[in-house]
Amino acid sequence: FYFLKTIRERLEQTFAFSISAKVAIQVDFTARRLRETNTLILNNRQDLIEQTLEKYRREVKTAFDLSAEDIGLRNQVSDGFAGQMPMLISLYDKLNNQYAKRALRASVIEVEQKVGNQPAVCQFLERVSIEGDINEVERAILKQKAESCRLLPK
Repeated sequence: FYFLKTIRERLEQTFAFSISAKVAIQVDFTARRLRETNTLILNNRQDLIEQTLEKYRREVKTAFDLSAEDIGLRNQVSDGFAGQMPMLISLYDKLNNQYAKRALRASVIEVEQKVGNQPAVCQFLERVSIEGDINEVERAILKQKAESCRLLPK
């Protein structure tokens, strides 16, 4: 019945008439994707997490695109996603599927690039950059991002 949920979400988007309402809906959708990810972990369906987190990243991008013209709205969006970061990071330790882990790392990086430097994200990037199950290219990227975190003002 997931298709019904998708239809409902499209209707919500359609009937949101103001930009701030559309943005609020997008932020809510991202929170839903995180809850879905947690549910998939609990139900041992980590094979579906990669596509769920891809939706999450698209919805993050949409929220930022919609709020681009209004700095106040953009700051609200940033604060909303910064608030989601602890949950996003906590999900990582529950994963054992390498594709789900890669998707979650990509999601953390995507959000971090948009909301800015956060100590928890920097620690996460440093920690995962030394994991054995990532390739050398990703390891180098994660180490570079972790180093950039340390250099940026808090």
